[in-house]
Amino acid sequence: MKKVMAIVLALMLAASLFACGSPGASTTSPSASASASPSGSAPATTPSATPGASGSTEVGYYDPSYDYSKNKNYKVAYVMASTSVLYDQFSKAFKAWSDRANVTYNDFSCNSDNDLFITTIQTYADQGYDGLLIDPDSTIYPRAVELCNELKIPWMGCMSPALDDNGKMAHPYIGFDNYQAGVAMSTYNTEYAKKTWPDAKPSEIGAIFIGYSVVPVLAEREKGYTDVFFKEFPDSAKNYYFCDGSVTGLMNAQVGYDLVSATVSAHADIKYWLISGFFDDYTDGAARAIDAAGKTATTVCSTFGGSGLINQWDAGETGSAWRAAIYTDQRLYAEPIFFGLYALMSGQATPETLWPEWVNHKNGDTYASVLLPTVVITQDMYQQYLMWVQEYTGIKQNDYDVAPGNYTSKVDVPDSYKA
Repeated sequence: MKKVMAIVLALMLAASLFACGSPGASTTSPSASASASPSGSAPATTPSATPGASGSTEVGYYDPSYDYSKNKNYKVAYVMASTSVLYDQFSKAFKAWSDRANVTYNDFSCNSDNDLFITTIQTYADQGYDGLLIDPDSTIYPRAVELCNELKIPWMGCMSPALDDNGKMAHPYIGFDNYQAGVAMSTYNTEYAKKTWPDAKPSEIGAIFIGYSVVPVLAEREKGYTDVFFKEFPDSAKNYYFCDGSVTGLMNAQVGYDLVSATVSAHADIKYWLISGFFDDYTDGAARAIDAAGKTATTVCSTFGGSGLINQWDAGETGSAWRAAIYTDQRLYAEPIFFGLYALMSGQATPETLWPEWVNHKNGDTYASVLLPTVVITQDMYQQYLMWVQEYTGIKQNDYDVAPGNYTSKVDVPDSYKA
């Protein structure tokens, strides 16, 4: 079960996921920590508070006005549990930020060997690395954290949060709100349906969410999805169907295809479908099932992720029922993770003082839990978003002949974080 959880969390969080909040509010910059620099690190000059591309610069984020060559050439490694496109996306983003921050970067995949993962942490520490980015299997996360702390090497987790035995935050974390992920997908679907099929009868409208019932956090995502659907289409509530991917034990497009194909076939009286999968592959399969059933024009599919959808659009694939994704570019996702580690290595902050405004006091947390902004990408504007990301980060990835749009790299701290 823990292995399944680790895989699902990686799928949920890596490609791009969702954060609740309003557009880009600047937050008060944390002051530099007065504590001694971490073991093996040289004292550093704190980046300035000069406004950058995002409108504000603070500890734990990239400062475009700062000369990082003034600091020590830190050595950082990204230790991955295994090899996949998700880890590869993160590694490419970390490498790009390393180049901009005068950091020597390396990565290493442990090929699902947990003993090797622990050994690799020790090896990098012995080789004099200044910091680690870690993505362990959830079954060894506590030991990985314990070892990093024993070695006094600064570190940051990536795809999933480091939790203690009581389920409390054990280190700062960058991520998403699962309930709001469901809300975002369902909001897009319901708004699309009302605009596109204004004359649809309640009895003709149905909804499907493809989840994975053995993973508790995904229940929050489904709850957000159904709350919106039931509110917007209360008379269609009996036409909601949950498709459980866990019955197959697989997380691929074929599962989404098979589950949705069977559900739609069994309810031929429903003309209009609102469908979302918890990640790209399930939604991709669902859309292909809809296309095969000849219901593309009367179906809307959205997902939380979007890398797969972008690949389809870039390849010229159009006309699918998969019309949108709730998306955060990997370069934005990686920025606070990487520069959070930079702040720890350089002595600008400690784990307890990093992003203090993001500590969820209502939960009794000690460490920050930073939420990321997302964008609803559609085929008519995704290129403008990606060109904005390129302009903001300075990291080139696409070469679209369009002007950048206007987006944000941060969101406001939710009121729910306040004690």
